[in-house]
Amino acid sequence: MLLLLALAAPATADAVQRSSLFGINSWALLEEDAQIAQLRDMPVGGYRMPFSWAYAEREAGKPYDFSSHDRVVAGAARLGVRVLPILSDSPHWVRGSSTRVGEPPEPGYEMSRFEAFAAAAAARYGAGGSFWREHPELPYLPIQDWEVWNEPNFPSFWYDGRRPSASEYRLLLTVARRGLTAGDPHARVIFGGLSYGGAAVPPVRYLREFLRVRGSECLFDDMAIHPYSRTPRQVLRRALRMRAVLDAAGRTEARLWLTEYGWSTGGARRHRFHVSEEGQQRNLVRTTRALLRLRSKLRLGGLYWFALRDAAPGTGDQSWWGWGTGLLREDGSAKPAFSSYQRLASTAPKAVPSGHSACGVSP
Repeated sequence: MLLLLALAAPATADAVQRSSLFGINSWALLEEDAQIAQLRDMPVGGYRMPFSWAYAEREAGKPYDFSSHDRVVAGAARLGVRVLPILSDSPHWVRGSSTRVGEPPEPGYEMSRFEAFAAAAAARYGAGGSFWREHPELPYLPIQDWEVWNEPNFPSFWYDGRRPSASEYRLLLTVARRGLTAGDPHARVIFGGLSYGGAAVPPVRYLREFLRVRGSECLFDDMAIHPYSRTPRQVLRRALRMRAVLDAAGRTEARLWLTEYGWSTGGARRHRFHVSEEGQQRNLVRTTRALLRLRSKLRLGGLYWFALRDAAPGTGDQSWWGWGTGLLREDGSAKPAFSSYQRLASTAPKAVPSGHSACGVSP
C-alpha cells in the first residue's frame, strides 16, 4: 500500500478536465511528444493504441523491448490520459510468410509466447507495475483495461485463408486472460472489438457461438464493438442488441465499449460511411448524445472515436473510406466535428463503474 501511495503522489498532468468515458484512436501511433501533444487540450481520458507484440518480441524468447510502449504510456500519462491497449500484432516468426500482422498465434508454442507477452505487459504497466516504479515522476495511471485482439470476427485480423472462428478466439482470450491476470491480478479483460463490416462474421452470431461452451462468459469482463453504420439510429440498434445478448448470457454487469465508431469525409462518395464534414459533425452529435442518454441501460464503459486525424492513403485502395474518419484533416486543421466531440466529452457523465466477471471459474 505504501508503494501505491508513493506512486500516486506526482500530479504533473495538465489541468484539462478529462472524461473517463471518452477516448480517441489514431492512425499513426502517438509515440513522440509532439504527436501525443495533440491530445493536450482534448478532454478525452483515454487513448486506444495497438500494444504491439511484434515490437516487444521481435525474436522468440528474447528479452522484451518495451521502449516504444514506454514512450506512448509516458507521454499519455504526462497529459493525464490513460492508455487503452489492444493486445495485437503478431511478430514475423508467428506470421511466417503472411504479411498480415493481424494473424494470431497458433496453439502450442506461439500461444504460450503470447500468454507470456500478456503477463509481461500487465506486470510492467498494470497496478504497481515496474514501469511506474521506474518513473515516479509521472502521474500514476496504470493500465486497467486490456482489449484482446482487434476485430477477431473480421478476416483481415484472423488466420490467413481461414474463416474467423469464435472457438479459436476463445482459446486466444483464455491464454490472454491467464497472462494478464498473472501479471496484474487487477487487470480487466475486454473482448476484442467486433466488426460489423460486410466480410465479418456477424457480431451477434459470433458472440453467441463463443458463448456456447459453458463458462465462456467468464473469460471477459467487458465487451467491445465497432458499430460503423450508415445512420446514428443503426449504431444505437446494434449497441442495444449486443447489450441484450450479454444480458441473456447472464453478464448484466459487463460494460459495453464502443472502442471504434465514426464516419468518413474521404474515400468513395458512394460508400455508406461517407458523409460531408457537416454530416460527420451531425452524425457524431446525434449518435453520441443518444448513447449518453442510454449510458446506464447500455452500461457504457467507453466511447472511442476513430480517428483523431485523417491518414494519407496507404498502399492499398486509395479510395477506401477509412482514411478520412479523422476529427482533424490530414494537415492538422480541425473539421467541424472536432469541437463537437470536445464539447460532448467535457460535459459527459463518468463511465459506468467497472468490475470483474463475477461468474466463477473460467473453463
